[in-house]
Amino acid sequence: MVRTAAPLLSALVVVIALALPACGKVLPPMSSSDAQGLLLNARTVARSHDSKRCVELASVLLDRAPANAQALRTRAQCNLAQGHWVAAETDYTALLTVDQADTDARLGRARAYGGLGRAALAYRDITEVVARPSASRSDVLPAVSAFIDLGFFVDADSTISASLKRWPDDSDLYLEKADMERRLNNTEATLAALDRAVQIAPERNHDWPVESRATFLRSIGRDQDAVRDYTAVLRSVPDSVSALMGRASAYDDLGRLALAETDLTKAINLQTAPVPSPPDTLIAALTQRAMLMLRVGRTAEARTDLERARGLVPPSDSAQRGHLQALIDGVAATSQSTSRPQPTGLHATGSG
Repeated sequence: MVRTAAPLLSALVVVIALALPACGKVLPPMSSSDAQGLLLNARTVARSHDSKRCVELASVLLDRAPANAQALRTRAQCNLAQGHWVAAETDYTALLTVDQADTDARLGRARAYGGLGRAALAYRDITEVVARPSASRSDVLPAVSAFIDLGFFVDADSTISASLKRWPDDSDLYLEKADMERRLNNTEATLAALDRAVQIAPERNHDWPVESRATFLRSIGRDQDAVRDYTAVLRSVPDSVSALMGRASAYDDLGRLALAETDLTKAINLQTAPVPSPPDTLIAALTQRAMLMLRVGRTAEARTDLERARGLVPPSDSAQRGHLQALIDGVAATSQSTSRPQPTGLHATGSG
């Protein structure tokens, strides 16, 4: 969905609704257009990773329209993103009382159960999805991902094997298998699954398996092979920010710092107009280039990149802002120590 500004009326509804005292008063009904505007606001802030505000907005709508399934799903997803496991489980359970076959709600509840340490209930929800005779590929793939994320590797493997009998040329299933083998530290099995995904991926979706293989190759120190795969992706998609950043990391490991800087600069420039929302990848690219600049002694440029990155971090994210400020302070200290005259001659030895 294209992100748009909500109508002014919807914004006023939000302000008024949030100002109402929570004293048990029956709230007047909300028009469908106002409800849609409020829901768009909630989804917009969710995409900006402001899950707390997303929950607040969705809750305002649910106070007026408790049966609004879209608002309930949005709030459940944002509660899950915040790690509010009990609230997420409650919202997903409410969705399932309406539709027991709601795959998204069942797998969302499984993840909430996982966060609560209730592995048996999480397992039951995921298994219910994959055991359906009518389970489609779009049901199975997120279920396999949930199995893997929650550590049910045997079940993930058996589900993938059974699914490949139905969809033998599904590259996404091989990518899930690669993810599972990677988490189990099975390097050769991971590469075999990635190679197969690359081999069978349709042309329209070929870049993602190749980039996934490049990222894994870089993680195991095969940087030259990673450069080859990232370059293949960039021939097809020259403006791929993730491929540029990945290749820059591989070049950096290989000591080819000028090429690394070129890729990072392009990745940053691609995100300048407009700045992405959320700006996570731009912050990461600026920080990555700053660390490169610092290693080659270009401290002023490193500080500029870090200050720019810090300025993009939402004020609510104090942890990331603090991390970047610590890096800036470190660069400043390095700059001062290198600019201070070093003692020489007799004074260097302490004799006189």
